[in-house]
Amino acid sequence: MNTQQGHDPGRHWRQNFRAALAKIKGNRLYALTADSELAGGAICAAFHEKNAGSIDDFLRRLVVAVPALVQQRGTTEEELPEIPKDVFGRPLPNPWIGGSLSERNAVFKFSEALAKHFERLAKGGGWQMHLEGLEREASRALVNAVPYGPEQHAENVFRAGNATERTLFINANTPEKVALYEREAKPIKLPWSHATLDRTELTRITKADAELGALMIDAEQIQTGWAQEQEQIALAEVEAAKQKLQDAEAALGKGAASTDSRIELVRQSSGRGGAIVSPRTKPVTPTYWKGGGAA
Repeated sequence: MNTQQGHDPGRHWRQNFRAALAKIKGNRLYALTADSELAGGAICAAFHEKNAGSIDDFLRRLVVAVPALVQQRGTTEEELPEIPKDVFGRPLPNPWIGGSLSERNAVFKFSEALAKHFERLAKGGGWQMHLEGLEREASRALVNAVPYGPEQHAENVFRAGNATERTLFINANTPEKVALYEREAKPIKLPWSHATLDRTELTRITKADAELGALMIDAEQIQTGWAQEQEQIALAEVEAAKQKLQDAEAALGKGAASTDSRIELVRQSSGRGGAIVSPRTKPVTPTYWKGGGAA
């Protein structure tokens, strides 16, 4: 809906949301829909109502909770913490090799990633783990080298292409590029947005960041208010359009009165036995009436 600048609910905050998102590396502005943009503006408005902080800083926090806002190209693997040493300076042993359950639980408390690493090592997968790490590193390098932005998005065969074009694309490119294009073809869906409301995702985010989860609930209410305001604007525009149509019809009826009356007179006299009447002349009797019969 096109509305006047002063009557576009949420316009200011939509612009703030877009501007802040544009500053984030790997942003997916090109994948915003009208609904996700409105929802993004709503959460910025909710944040502003309860905080005096920077919208830019808030967006950097938001993209951590909502990865769909930025490209997912594969992140660097989490580095394992240094293995603690005993009093003799030796690394503590792997409790999955002859250790007790309490020792294993202690490792989990210290670092879940290290615990999983030790468990895998205990199964004799040291060399296999090393090889898999190298393969993941190579895959990340390949996907990070693929350019993708608004231009590529507009031509993405997984958005607008047919089955043949997609098959050709898949056959001509690396699996990493294909996977990236498939991911990026999907529009941004925000869990607090009306069109894509996801209570399960909202619960997950709230457990990780209660304050952010509360802002998402507030944003949903703000978006509802904007939608209601837009509805009232639309209804008012419809009524104004109806009135303009009525005024135009009235003007046309007044200006075309003589034409309409002439058409009506012709319609009334169009049957056999009727006189054809012109508004400018006297009635004319058809010639075949003269003499009481047909000519």
